[in-house]
Amino acid sequence: MGNVGMVSIDFSQIAANIFNFLLLFFIVKHFFYDKIKAFMDGRTNEISSVIDEADKLKVEGESYRSEYMDKLKNVDDEAREILRDTTTKANEKRNEIVKHAEVEADRIFKRNQTEIHREKEKALEELKNEIVELSVLAAGRVIEQELDKEKHQKLIANFIEEAGEAK
Repeated sequence: MGNVGMVSIDFSQIAANIFNFLLLFFIVKHFFYDKIKAFMDGRTNEISSVIDEADKLKVEGESYRSEYMDKLKNVDDEAREILRDTTTKANEKRNEIVKHAEVEADRIFKRNQTEIHREKEKALEELKNEIVELSVLAAGRVIEQELDKEKHQKLIANFIEEAGEAK
């Protein structure tokens, strides 16, 4: 034991402390080392899995962010495409309505043409009848005798028919 000034070093005390430390170390190692190591490994694995999950979420977040940015860039294109599609559909509908109106106008025109033709035929028939009556009346005055009116009308009607066919 050496005394050097005020500080004294006791080697037996140091040796006892080293022995106690080693004894405590071996006891802890023997009884608790596996449990502590398992706990530390589990904790390390847990922290590692949390970090891996965070990395995955970060990558996924970046993916969503880039997808969102791409969608933002494409919004104008999509809006133009929707507007173009809507315009095309409106033009198709307009063309369909115009075509339907043309068909309806054509049908009305044909119906009116048929009606005009029918009215023309009716007017011609009435004109023929009037001519026949006037001819009978004129012939009756010219001859100044009363002919059989029915025979005379047939004769004049035949004459008019033949004259009409000759045209």
